[in-house]
Amino acid sequence: MTEDQLRQFAAYGCMSRCLIKIAAALKKPISPDDFCAKYAALFPKGQLGGLATSDACHIAIDLGLCEKVWAVRDTGTIIEALHADQPSLVLTDVRLDGAWHRGGSLFHSRLLLAADSSPSLSSPLLRLWNPKPDLTEEVVDMPLSLLEVQMVHYLLLSHPPEPNQSLEPTPTSGTSAAEQPLVPSAVVAHL
Repeated sequence: MTEDQLRQFAAYGCMSRCLIKIAAALKKPISPDDFCAKYAALFPKGQLGGLATSDACHIAIDLGLCEKVWAVRDTGTIIEALHADQPSLVLTDVRLDGAWHRGGSLFHSRLLLAADSSPSLSSPLLRLWNPKPDLTEEVVDMPLSLLEVQMVHYLLLSHPPEPNQSLEPTPTSGTSAAEQPLVPSAVVAHL
């Protein structure tokens, strides 16, 4: 990558970097250069690595990381999936808290690594792999309450079901706009 491409990838490629990280964990590695070359047509001009959520879903399937992708807002569903070794991207739509990420950014993606929902906690604590805009990374523990302020939602990468196991995640409750899937159900069904 050129210096300008690397700067763009650092600034806009958090979702791409999450997919690359999942691919490495699943022993299906792809380098950032190869990833960007393969999916260059999907990136907005001047935003190398930047992806629409629907494109990230298609890429996850194309890379063999999953068979389906579910857009989920229910954290309980994501924590259950974590225990079944199903990767989840944690997406937020508003600025990050400056206390742990100076300056913040919009539409940030991270990976869920672990969750602690002990009754002694006032809010479940999520351990997240965070790709930073300087191309470094960090693992942070963040209360779910802080993520909820950032309009958190998730992409659950679903493996094939075991015999007698449903692929359907636990449905979210309610019908408010905040609880609707990020990707329309017709798109998810198509994937």
